[in-house]
Amino acid sequence: MEKLYKERWGSEDGVGSIIISPTRELAGQLFDVLKTVGKFHNFSAGLLIGGRKEVEMEKEHVNVLSILVCTPGRLLQHMDETPNFDCSQLQVNMTVFFFLFFFFVFLLVIFLYFHFQNMDITRDCAYPQCLIKRLLF
Repeated sequence: MEKLYKERWGSEDGVGSIIISPTRELAGQLFDVLKTVGKFHNFSAGLLIGGRKEVEMEKEHVNVLSILVCTPGRLLQHMDETPNFDCSQLQVNMTVFFFLFFFFVFLLVIFLYFHFQNMDITRDCAYPQCLIKRLLF
């Protein structure tokens, strides 16, 4: 939100930020926080989640929203079905990018460790402490 504010982002600029949530409930909570924090700004935001029948209304307004809070499935649906869905102006926060990059590298290291050790997590490590010890030592 700070980056969009510094860039003087408006509805004519299109989608500037996408917040992807793994669940509808979490997306709703994120949207509520966004409304509370952003009430002193002029950003427009939308909640795009599955399980609702408002897809046609979303398609009409999705390109004029500054911030999208969505679930992965609904985002993919709009990418496939919404005419002229445009995210080419997204503002990337490099801090978040590096956090996600290192998070996925960490997950890859864990996966490779278990793959090469041919280890069954549920059989060999019944407790998280055991898993952490095996990863670190």
